[in-house]
Amino acid sequence: IERLVEATITVLAEAGYAGASVKAICDRAGVSQGALFRHFDTRVDLLVRVVDEIGTRNVQSFVRAAGITDATWTLDRLDHFVNVLRTVSRSPTHAAWREVIAAARVEPDLADAVGAAVARFEAAIIRMVELGLPGTPEQNLETVTIVLSIMHMFDSEAVTVRVKPNPAIEAARITWATRVLRELYDRRAG
Repeated sequence: IERLVEATITVLAEAGYAGASVKAICDRAGVSQGALFRHFDTRVDLLVRVVDEIGTRNVQSFVRAAGITDATWTLDRLDHFVNVLRTVSRSPTHAAWREVIAAARVEPDLADAVGAAVARFEAAIIRMVELGLPGTPEQNLETVTIVLSIMHMFDSEAVTVRVKPNPAIEAARITWATRVLRELYDRRAG
């Protein structure tokens, strides 16, 4: 199963959603199509597993970057956390995520199937925020909204930077996102 998941991520990142046929995935994994269908009823079921796997990896990267353990975020890790948000959004693995999510926009069956995986990812982000910077429900909603908004900004940037890089604006985004989180942290601590 792991080989199929890894192969799917690679094919999605390299060839896009349209190029991620069962044949291409199986060729990359070095398995027969029958082997794929022994583990997954449909290609969509495999894609759901892939979206779940990518979401899990991303959240683990974010938690490590923020220095979240059983304590709270440390202020000195916010810069690193923001940089990891950007780095993850530009990774080939996250490109595979985007391919599936973009395809789900126009394929209702795919959207229905991966919706639960996306919900699990967002729930993990919410848990990360509640653990990392605990507060009232209203404060947690504000923090989650800010973190997800920064993630979405970097997600969009990851696509456009391939077409037209703008190093000055890209650097300013890091500064801005770090400042917003630092101000939130200071306000919460004060």
